[in-house]
Amino acid sequence: MRVRAACWSVAIIGSAALAALIVPWWLQPVFRTHDESVRHVLQQRGVAFRGLGFTQSYEEYQTLRVYSASITVELVDGRQVHGWIGCENRDRDCFLELRAVGIVGQRLPDITPRRALPWLSALRRRWEALGAALGLAP
Repeated sequence: MRVRAACWSVAIIGSAALAALIVPWWLQPVFRTHDESVRHVLQQRGVAFRGLGFTQSYEEYQTLRVYSASITVELVDGRQVHGWIGCENRDRDCFLELRAVGIVGQRLPDITPRRALPWLSALRRRWEALGAALGLAP
């Protein structure tokens, strides 16, 4: 009887430890566009903004191997900040330059091509709401 209880205890503790490792990995933010990744970094850095716009020249648009674009960020005080984004592998290895707000060579999160599962998005929102309610949100 004690052996069975010990086995169940080990199984439960092992499952909880495995879940503690896997769940945060599943709940990492997923970015589908460069707009989303830039917005995420601006929020992380505490830059209050109203809008974000990208502009590409014809040559930049035609290049498939790399991605580059000019960025205009409208701050909440009405000022516009200009910078650029550059990616070496189209949606990966991206960097952001917005010197007017102190962002120089900031690494951007990679764009995730896979489709997010609807239930995972709902779980992520609930997880973020729980963190905010507990005062753990950044």
